[in-house]
Amino acid sequence: MERMMKIETSRFGCLEIAADRVIQFPLGILGFPECQSWILLQSDPQSCFFWLQSVDDAELAFIVVQPQNFFPAYHVRAQAEEMKLIGLDSPEAGEVFAICNRVGNSITANLQGPLVFNAQTRQARQVVLCDRQYHTRHELCLVEPALAAGS
Repeated sequence: MERMMKIETSRFGCLEIAADRVIQFPLGILGFPECQSWILLQSDPQSCFFWLQSVDDAELAFIVVQPQNFFPAYHVRAQAEEMKLIGLDSPEAGEVFAICNRVGNSITANLQGPLVFNAQTRQARQVVLCDRQYHTRHELCLVEPALAAGS
């Protein structure tokens, strides 16, 4: 029988999820080292945007995307030691996500600090890339001005 747990969130209310859906970030995410347990939510199966919701802090959630959907040539070059900490031989063996932000009327993705997930172990880590071609604000799309002003 699947063990269920309740998670309080500020955006989605109280969620009941299977305990095996929790993703562990043993080192946390940059700026949030104390938040190590997270869940990945997709509000619409057709959407390329996901929510990464902290289990440890009801107020903390990030919008994330799989950057290859927007940048097919995007490639995470991480040290083998970094990947071994989450049970992967290389970043390609995992799932890669990028945290999104709204900057003016643009939605941007942080390609310099991707999140690499090991789906089998439910372990993940944020990697900081030294590759100068990637930065923290790669434009994904524009937001309608009326929507941008209302949020």
